[in-house]
Amino acid sequence: MLQGQLSEIALIEPITPTLGKILKSLLASLNADAPVGRYEVQGDKLFYTVSQDRTQPFAERRSECHRNYLDIQVVLSGEECYGYSLEPLEKVTEDLFNQCDLAFGQPRSERFVTLHCGEFIVFAPNCPHRPLIAIDDKPAEVKKAVIKVHRSLLSE
Repeated sequence: MLQGQLSEIALIEPITPTLGKILKSLLASLNADAPVGRYEVQGDKLFYTVSQDRTQPFAERRSECHRNYLDIQVVLSGEECYGYSLEPLEKVTEDLFNQCDLAFGQPRSERFVTLHCGEFIVFAPNCPHRPLIAIDDKPAEVKKAVIKVHRSLLSE
């Protein structure tokens, strides 16, 4: 898990050059005015969606993970809490890996972080995360971008 502000993108490139370049090129153009929709950059290897969502109470959100995609979530307006674990899911309750590279399940040692407008969080493949948790269990509107980077691009 990696967290930061859009204004700090340059700090990531020395750590992971490929991810840094992807983030610099995409995040610079994402803001609260970005139109809702799906955008392909390199087909199914690199794409992103912009959505207008509503956060939900913790009890209504499920922890998820992806096998093949790095998941970068960017808050464009509003704020959102995320649960995450640095360990694999303890138990998979719904396995959709073959259909859409997604599984839901029970995380281990879950931690939480709140992101505000202009902040992003990166989840590696197999890193459990629970997005769209309402702050203080009070649902609110949030606009966000979710960038999907296939793991094959990270080894280039």
